[in-house]
Amino acid sequence: AATALAAVASVPAPARADMSTLYRPSDPTVADLAVTLVAHSTPDIDAWLAQQVQQVRSSGVLRTIACATAGGGGAGLLTVVHREQLPALRELQAAQLAELRALGLVVGKVRTYELGTSFFKGSAGPPAQLRPGSGILFGAHRTNSLQSWEEAQATPTIGGALDALGVTSSWCGELLSSTEVRYAKGPANCDAAAFIDFFPAGPDAALARFVQTRARAGMVSNTYVPRGFNMAELFRGPLYTEPLEVKFDKIY
Repeated sequence: AATALAAVASVPAPARADMSTLYRPSDPTVADLAVTLVAHSTPDIDAWLAQQVQQVRSSGVLRTIACATAGGGGAGLLTVVHREQLPALRELQAAQLAELRALGLVVGKVRTYELGTSFFKGSAGPPAQLRPGSGILFGAHRTNSLQSWEEAQATPTIGGALDALGVTSSWCGELLSSTEVRYAKGPANCDAAAFIDFFPAGPDAALARFVQTRARAGMVSNTYVPRGFNMAELFRGPLYTEPLEVKFDKIY
């Protein structure tokens, strides 16, 4: 499975692809992928990174992307597994966080998110190995209709906004769970959506501007709600964002 992921991660989108086109994975091993993000404050990003480098690959882990939070002061670790591996991964992450907290490298609240793959934008699968210094924006929010949210992603309105922001690809799907986004599934409740935007810009001012624009363009203002879609249906509550700078990316 790891070999399959590495191969898919290098597959480019067809020529003239734009951010309005959705690529739904035909390979069931890719459609079954989940991405987790664990983010928190840390007083020493270099020491935290050193600990991540020393971590032995755990069974079932297909990819890890270690990041610093934009503006400094924090760390974020993205991990790719198959969905059935999520319970084991949660146990592993809890143990690792306890170790890091004992070392003084985890401070305060830990924020977690889990994304289940539905489609990709800008590429036909997961992005190729990310270079250090590139940017990631993980976003999540509640929605009254996950189906309508997915349909909205295929419109020129949202695609054009992402093109203008310099996003090179996105990994999108259902938010499976989160410590930040509170929601309950069911007819009387709501769904939750998540996306991971990848872009070549560095952190600091450029990334801060990107996040501010994405919060407006991306989807929480009527200006960027596609014609024919209802703002209240697509977005319910705030947009939660985690801006990150890639430090290293391992594809196993």
